[in-house]
Amino acid sequence: MTARKTIFSLFLFSLPLLGLAEKPSQQKTVTFAAYDSPPWYIHSDTGSATGVIPHYTQQLSAQTEYSVVMKPMPYQRIITSTSDENIDFVVSVEHPDLFKSAYPYMKLGKLSSVVYSTKPLEDLLVSNNHKPKVGVLRGVVPLVHKLTPKELIDQWDIIEFNSEESGFRSAQIGRLDAAILTRNVYEYLVDEAGGNNPGYIEELGFFDVFAWLPKRIKLNYELIKMRKKIEEITYGGKIVLDWRTALNRFQESEQSPAVDNQKNTELRQLLRKISKH
Repeated sequence: MTARKTIFSLFLFSLPLLGLAEKPSQQKTVTFAAYDSPPWYIHSDTGSATGVIPHYTQQLSAQTEYSVVMKPMPYQRIITSTSDENIDFVVSVEHPDLFKSAYPYMKLGKLSSVVYSTKPLEDLLVSNNHKPKVGVLRGVVPLVHKLTPKELIDQWDIIEFNSEESGFRSAQIGRLDAAILTRNVYEYLVDEAGGNNPGYIEELGFFDVFAWLPKRIKLNYELIKMRKKIEEITYGGKIVLDWRTALNRFQESEQSPAVDNQKNTELRQLLRKISKH
C-alpha cells in the first residue's frame, strides 16, 4: 500500500470519530397497546402476529424510521395503559376514561358496527313485557347511544361485556338477545366457524378510530412528522379498517358471510313500526 493510500485510509477511519461521517440511521422504537382479540391481534406460534393492528403498524415500520413494538392486552387494560410509561400510543374508539389521561393524536380510520342476533330483528322490539337484552362492549355505550335512534335504544336493556367475542358467544347461546359488534369481529368469527349460523345483522353506523397519546407525551416535531406518514398510509383517516385486507382473506363474493338478509327488517323500518304503536 502506498503512503498516499495509507493516509487516505486513516482519514476515512477517523471520520466517525470526528462526527463527520454519516452514521447508519437507526429506527426509533414506539410502543403501541394492541387490542388482544382477533381479528385485531392474532397470535402465531410460528411467526409474527397478524391482524388489523399489526397490518398497519408493520407498514409504519417499513415506511418510516420507526420500529413499532406491540403490547397485546385486553381492551379494558388498553384504556388504562396510558399511565404505563412504556406505552407510547393507544389505538381505540372514543372512550370517556381515555380523555382523563390521553388526547387524540390523529384519526386512523372508521369501523363499521352492526347489531347481531340469532333472531329476526323484529324481536328487538319490546313485546310481551320482555325488554330485549342487548350487549355492548364495556365503555362504548355512549358511542352506541350516538348511533342508535333513541326510540329504539330506550326499548333495550343494555348489558356491557368485556370483549366482542364474549358478546358474540353470549348472543349465540341466548344469554343476550343481540350484541352490538364491529363488523370486523362479526365477520371474522362467522368466517372462522365456516360461515355456519350467521344469524341476522343490521348495519348500525361507523365508529371513528383514533391513535391516542398519553398526556405526559407532548406533541413535537417528530410526532408531527410521523403523523404525516401515518396519514399517507391511512389516506388521512378516511379508510374503513377491514380485517379481510389485513389478513388477505377474501371471498369470491364481496358479500358478508351473514345474510345482511333482505328479509330482515332494517332499523328504520323498525322505527316506523315503533311510531305506529
